[in-house]
Amino acid sequence: MVLLSLLAGCQAASDEGGGRAATAWVALAAEPWALLLERGGLWVVLSDHTLARHDPATGRAEGTPVRLPFTPGAVAAGHGDLWVGGQVDGRRRVTSEGSYPVIRVARVDPRRRRVTGVVSLPMRSNANQLLTTPDAVWVTDPAEGPLSRIWRINPATNRLLRPPLRGGEESLALAGQGGAVWSANHDDGTLRRMAATTGALQATVDLGVEPHGMALAPGAIWVADAHHRAVLRIDPTSGRTVARIPVGFEPGPLAATPDAVWVAGAADPDLPPGPVVRIDPASNRVAAEVPVDGRVTALAAGVGQAWAATRGPDALLRLPG
Repeated sequence: MVLLSLLAGCQAASDEGGGRAATAWVALAAEPWALLLERGGLWVVLSDHTLARHDPATGRAEGTPVRLPFTPGAVAAGHGDLWVGGQVDGRRRVTSEGSYPVIRVARVDPRRRRVTGVVSLPMRSNANQLLTTPDAVWVTDPAEGPLSRIWRINPATNRLLRPPLRGGEESLALAGQGGAVWSANHDDGTLRRMAATTGALQATVDLGVEPHGMALAPGAIWVADAHHRAVLRIDPTSGRTVARIPVGFEPGPLAATPDAVWVAGAADPDLPPGPVVRIDPASNRVAAEVPVDGRVTALAAGVGQAWAATRGPDALLRLPG
């Protein structure tokens, strides 16, 4: 069914009932590694060093992709531009402390479809996450243990703000809401809340588990508890875990809106691929399951749409409302 849909370009799949919802697929030119959904479009980071814009209503590609100067990863929007992090192939940064990947952040003009600046960062790790706030572009350096840091870029100068922040040990996710930035930290099992303007630490929540993903929605922080095959709902005011929702697989990517939380399996190639599930925030229960051929690499939700990116096949999957 998926193969036929891919050959057709975009086609709705049949509703199989029993909580399994209708879907639509769109073929991609390469493996998708990150998604960004905003009013300006659905942006897809691809393994062929490009950033492509798709129509958020249909998923169809629009215009010429942006050619990026490195192997890209995470993407964020802010300050009138797009920001894409990634690693320079075949290069290492050698210091007295060790040998590290060479990490860059590209600033992209989405209207002219061109890179307008590249910022170098003194990172100790890859798998970096990006977030924009009114004053900065935040980039995680999820090194193991106390080496983990968060860097910020001044968008007025494209220069780093020093010193770096301590966002917790191995920050695997970063999200902002209501004047605060939250990091989900695997090695110390915490959430940390920082002031969006200064980066000052405001609170630490001890989860008691190792988070692998995080998404924010009004009144809730949703955390992927991969080792217990569950999603946690955290009250951002009290830090209390108010619900634990079993999902039946090791969750990784999350995307949340006020009306739905989308959850996919971790992108670990040693794990079997699974479906995407939708959690109803009103009941804190899994309300629907979307079958997926392939492995989900990223999720994005907002502006009335929700999408998943998969590899094997390389495709966009529109998730039902």
